[in-house]
Amino acid sequence: MRKTPITAVVWTDTSSRRGDVPSQAVNHQAGNVFEYFVDANGRPLLTRLQEGVHQSIISRQALRVEAPGDLRKTMLAGLIIIALGVAWMWLGHALFPHLSAVNLYDRHGGGIPVWTFGMYLVMLGVPLLITAPFPSVRDWFFNRPLVTISLAIAAVIGWLVVCALAGFLRD
Repeated sequence: MRKTPITAVVWTDTSSRRGDVPSQAVNHQAGNVFEYFVDANGRPLLTRLQEGVHQSIISRQALRVEAPGDLRKTMLAGLIIIALGVAWMWLGHALFPHLSAVNLYDRHGGGIPVWTFGMYLVMLGVPLLITAPFPSVRDWFFNRPLVTISLAIAAVIGWLVVCALAGFLRD
């Protein structure tokens, strides 16, 4: 890449123009492709990647390369999922307060109101909000799938206990 001139860089976008894309971080004074692509601070991107790999090896930590805005997008996704869960609970309780999921063999007993299933969406969105700004927490859970599965099962059982305490379930 140090031997390749920046004139060899080809940008592809929807307009199929040749030349720089103004929204991309590039060094217009670069003498080669290695120096052309830069990070947000203006340092060569490949140098930053090399440093990151080296530091990752020394610290025995995973190297995570994220585009700017990934944190915001993940947190927004978490908020949307939580909002959908809350909306499901609010609308379901307002429109169908007595609609319940009951066992097929027990039509006379209590059941979990359908509107409470929105809480499962909330339980999916909260971890996104927690782990988005803390990648090490996300990595910790990602590397321990049994802990993650156990926590998910505990959350579902916990919500069933709440439903039972609220009187939605029969003994």
